[in-house]
Amino acid sequence: PDKVFATVTDSDNLRLSSLVLRVKRIREGEAGGWTAGAVREVAAVGAWFREEITTVEPPRTFGYQILKSVPPITHFGGTIEVTPTDGGSRVVWRSAFDVPLAAGGAVGAAVFERILTFSFGQVLDRRAAKLRG
Repeated sequence: PDKVFATVTDSDNLRLSSLVLRVKRIREGEAGGWTAGAVREVAAVGAWFREEITTVEPPRTFGYQILKSVPPITHFGGTIEVTPTDGGSRVVWRSAFDVPLAAGGAVGAAVFERILTFSFGQVLDRRAAKLRG
């Protein structure tokens, strides 16, 4: 779980997704780096996000809040939870948001969810060998 948690909470690893163009730290976290209080900007194909990291509780829980985005969404918070399993770890990512009708509404939200799931999966897949090592 420690290695997996370190991978999924290191914002620089978001670049491993083919859809992420840039990740930039806007503000250091309270304990430096990508810790609670850090603010990051993520530029992706067709989207931009400014997010604040709200919770970092190794090796289990990571939380974040999207502060601004293009297209605009209302974000209710996101978490990544890592739990040990026999021979590995289970990662559960949750994010709750609404997409305004002008930005695609329910259809836009469904597309957005698939894109984010694909992107997060790519990050894990591309780090799998390192995590097993």
